[in-house]
Amino acid sequence: MTKRFRKTLFWLSTVSFIVVAIPVILYALGFRLAPDSWELVQAGGISIASTPSTGTRIYVDGKLERETTIFSRRLFLQGLTPRRYTIRIEKDGYFPWQKILMVDPERVADAHALLIKDGPEGATLTRGDYVSFAFSDITESVITLKNVKKKEAFYLLADERVISKPLNIGTTTPLFSGTARAFIKERNIKNFDYDPSLERIVWWDKTHVWVRWLRGDEFLPLYTDEPETLIYTSNESPVREARFYPFQEALLITSSNTVMVVELDGRDKRNIYPLYKGREPHLLVARDEQIAYILDDGNLIRIPLQ
Repeated sequence: MTKRFRKTLFWLSTVSFIVVAIPVILYALGFRLAPDSWELVQAGGISIASTPSTGTRIYVDGKLERETTIFSRRLFLQGLTPRRYTIRIEKDGYFPWQKILMVDPERVADAHALLIKDGPEGATLTRGDYVSFAFSDITESVITLKNVKKKEAFYLLADERVISKPLNIGTTTPLFSGTARAFIKERNIKNFDYDPSLERIVWWDKTHVWVRWLRGDEFLPLYTDEPETLIYTSNESPVREARFYPFQEALLITSSNTVMVVELDGRDKRNIYPLYKGREPHLLVARDEQIAYILDDGNLIRIPLQ
């Protein structure tokens, strides 16, 4: 082996090492090739959780990445090439949840999926000829029922019974922040629901449902940059009520013969699921107990939302 050959071999080996080492180092530092431009960009990630948090199957681009358990309730993937990923979550007995998320360089795309039972178990609390109902006070422990003749009855939720005489109950006026009161007055809003814990309002007319976050841009959820968003539009049947789904990024909306769940996360699309179908349901939501009360065809029905 000549000196010249050894020298050539040395430089070939050096160049080969550099050619191999540079991509490895760049990959280890989190760089990826952008599929559309073939430019080097920093990798991103995905963080996915759901309610229920266990017993779900999380798929990314059709590949099963995680079956959640009490010890592993969230999927976190890092080092992903920036692009769009299709996320699908399944659980036996529930409607599947699906959304396309964009992974940006040096960012983690975060999502929380609310899975809704396919045919939730509801219980009829009382039957009658009732046409309207409301909570009797802010404790949400008594429901006032009215029939077509405006005669009142009172359903005691703790005792699960109807009485004909009113109790000595407190105020029915909820507590609002100054920001919420000012916003309601400024917009002259008549039909609304208020979430004091997250300082947000949902309001509606016959065809549209909007949500407004009131605390400022720094408190907006990760899925939006807008403090006010049109959530739902009905082109056929009028909207009757819209309520916040307790402790979730979703609404409960009544229209036509259905109570539906509409998620607030508008990335890609908003998943919409039926919670209840009947004749012409009306809705109340007990937030702390996480229960939906439905008045339909004269009957009072309870559906747990946990």
